[in-house]
Amino acid sequence: MLPRMDPKQYRCARANSWQNKDEVMKQTAEGVSLYLSAKRARIFPFILIFCLCFATVTSPSAFDPSSVKVGGAYLGTLNVILGDNEGATNPRRFQFDFAANVDIEWQLSSIVTGTVQLQGGAGDGSLGFVGPAVEVTDLNLIFTFEDPDLCITAGSFDTPFGEQTWYLTDNADASRNPFLLNSLFYTAFAGGPVGTLNTLGIMGSISRSAFDLTLAVTNGTNETASNPDGNFETVACLGVTPLGFSGMRLAGSLIHSKDKAESGVSGTESDFFGWMVEGRYAFMEGFYLKAYYGRIEYGDNAPGTDDDVQICMGEARFGQGKWFLAARASGWHPGDDNGDGVGVSLSVPDPGLAVWSTAEPITDQRIRRIQLGAGLILQENLTLKGEWFRDDYDKGQHRLSVDVTGVIVALNGTF
Repeated sequence: MLPRMDPKQYRCARANSWQNKDEVMKQTAEGVSLYLSAKRARIFPFILIFCLCFATVTSPSAFDPSSVKVGGAYLGTLNVILGDNEGATNPRRFQFDFAANVDIEWQLSSIVTGTVQLQGGAGDGSLGFVGPAVEVTDLNLIFTFEDPDLCITAGSFDTPFGEQTWYLTDNADASRNPFLLNSLFYTAFAGGPVGTLNTLGIMGSISRSAFDLTLAVTNGTNETASNPDGNFETVACLGVTPLGFSGMRLAGSLIHSKDKAESGVSGTESDFFGWMVEGRYAFMEGFYLKAYYGRIEYGDNAPGTDDDVQICMGEARFGQGKWFLAARASGWHPGDDNGDGVGVSLSVPDPGLAVWSTAEPITDQRIRRIQLGAGLILQENLTLKGEWFRDDYDKGQHRLSVDVTGVIVALNGTF
């Protein structure tokens, strides 16, 4: 079954997660070599070899091969996605799709670790996996100290807004997620249902027995080094484990990123502000309930437009032995939800999977995503997953439904 997760592990950046694989990633992976032998994935071992050779030449006496560790994830899917009233020119979303992550970690000293994550995929799929080109996502240095329990991450990392970040599907890595798709808010936040929002900056986390605090200052909601606004994003997340309630976890998060001007290639182009409160209770190993609620503002400084969106999610998982079942409902509720196509900030996205004659549906309407999932752990690091989902649009488009229903079957492995 999936192990019970400790969100405190996230404080040292998700790219450093190989250190926790024995506890965190016990659902996946002997099929990885099949994908890595593909033509595009051959870049991964060459990059690694180059790094090792460079290190040997520049500092042969200090180089220790055991200080370099390689891990990653493989994901192969079959998806069947049907949308109501899609145009005749819309492509059919019945596809096989594949993705892979490779994590490389190098112990530079007793307190300094360098990490890099490479992501790739077949490309042009309906779910948004990286590809066909290989991309560098997490790229950072991590400084860890024992007294106090302090961790500082500098470079590129997942934006730490909400502890749910630790459980998201990140391209090929769905090992912490009982589903394949992420909830509606994180789909909007990352720009796709199977990704995370990377950012560049510095993040610090301090942990005590009952609480931990994470603070980050970054370039903003853009995922590159481009920061034309000249403004920095700030993120804070406080997590609490109440004394005497080891299975309970409470957290609150804040984010502000003034990205009103053109923000690289993937920013929100808004004065972005948000808060979130969340809770999780694990009744026993493999059985938990979790939820979050929050509010997001896509400020456009335009009078007469509504910038607010309420976000919410509830999730339950139950598992015994090698199988598990899960259910999730998430909501996306703009302040302007009358469906007339006007009066809502142009920066508010559509996080659902509907398409309408190659265009996005109107954004001033409520959306609900229902997900039902099941999994079977075939081997220690290899899991077979299935998911049924439905994106329910409250108003549709021109009085026609644009609801989406889909089924995804996946084989997910880690190494």
